[in-house]
Amino acid sequence: MCGYGRFGHGIRDALTKAGNEVTVIDKLHYGEKGVDIEGTGTDSASLINAGIEHSVGIVAGNASDLKNLAHRAGGPRPQARHLHRLEGRTR
Repeated sequence: MCGYGRFGHGIRDALTKAGNEVTVIDKLHYGEKGVDIEGTGTDSASLINAGIEHSVGIVAGNASDLKNLAHRAGGPRPQARHLHRLEGRTR
């Protein structure tokens, strides 16, 4: 999960309640309970630290549409499922 604002909190809660393991990457909220990695998730290093090579999906919930779309551009696991927050909506 990249981004831990309102959207990120809601998605993380729903995924963990469903029995999924979720790793959260966030720069602004790093240090808060629930955030595991400091960063935006748009760089390979933070994704690798989060265990992207073993993931089944990526949730891009940053406040920036540009950052969220950057997740779709490839990276270390382009075949993973992607869920993006765009202009306050889920796509």
